[in-house]
This record gives sequence, C-alpha cells and structure tokens, in this order.
Amino acid sequence: MIDAFGKTLKSDACVRYLAEDEFGVLGLIDASECPPTYGSSFDDVRGFIHNGWDVMDNRENLESFAKDKDETKISFNDCSERSQSDTNLHVIINFSESDNFAKSTAELRRKLAGRFITITSENSSTAERDSTSLSFELFSQADAQLTELKGASSIAKLLQQFVQHLQFKLILNAASTGGHVLKGLVSSERHSKSAPELAN
Repeated sequence: MIDAFGKTLKSDACVRYLAEDEFGVLGLIDASECPPTYGSSFDDVRGFIHNGWDVMDNRENLESFAKDKDETKISFNDCSERSQSDTNLHVIINFSESDNFAKSTAELRRKLAGRFITITSENSSTAERDSTSLSFELFSQADAQLTELKGASSIAKLLQQFVQHLQFKLILNAASTGGHVLKGLVSSERHSKSAPELAN
C-alpha cells in the first residue's frame, strides 16, 4: 500500500480516499493533514465521502459554506467529476454492510480511470475483493478483552469503535507518510520545519 502511494505521488498523480460515515471523515482528516505536514499539493491526497455533506450535522450551514469551493467538494459525485488519469490511485474503504455503498463504489470503479485498492474487514459481506484488496481485522486483539466487560456493553461498544477508528487512522497515516517519503518530500531536516516553512 505504501509502495502504491509512493508510485502515484512520484508520477504527480492523485490519491483519493473513498469511504462513508466515520471512515470517510477520517479519510478527509488524513488528506487535510498532508499539505501542511509535507508541503504537498492540496490535490495530491483527497478524501471523498459517500453522500458528501448530507452525512454531516448542521447540513444547511455546511452546504452554504461548501458552495462553489473546490476544497469542500467531498462527495462521490465530486470525485467522478474531477480530472481522470490512469495513474491515479483510488482507495475504497469498505467496513460497511450497506448495499447502497457497495453499489456506489462499484459504479465509481466503472467511471474512474486509474488503479484501485480496497481496504476492508475480513468479514465484510459487501466489499468487492480482487488482487488489490487489503483485509484488516481491526481491533481483533482488543475485542476479546472489551467483550469481557460485564454489564457495560454500551461502553464496550464505544471502546471498540474508538479502537477501530484509531487503528484505521494509523493505517492511513502510515500509507500517506510512506508515500510522501518515497516521493522525497520527507527528510529529517524538512520534517522538522514548521508548516509555514514547508509551504514556501
């Protein structure tokens, strides 16, 4: 996965995260961290979320804020309308059991040029699997300990979600950092600079 990110960024192509709900938000966060951290272009790594702003709270104000701004175009439709390249890398993140999400990602596979990697769980029933699929059993080691919390099932569930999201964010961090390292945007000297210095 790191090699795929590096190959894409070195060819001046784009990495695009495609996910839904909390995983979509985590993809947006990881993508937004790349320009200030590595001095990369805003378009180098982008996040797109299934149904876009509709999944956010306070929809009316957010949609008004997002209107006509390229930086805030985050839906799957926005992704399909962007420039296409055979060297782009699309990372489909599917820990969902939603048939609607599966149909949307299948449609994107037909529309978008470039390569695809699917990140999914081993027990996901809706994810399309092929030679580029990566399966992660998130929180598998922590799961057994959390389920032993007697009389605190709601707390255990929240802890499971927290651990799952944290592990997933670390996967994205490793991939995006490794990709920028392979592109040559990260060195001990450069990485120690502040964000404004990196932007220059």
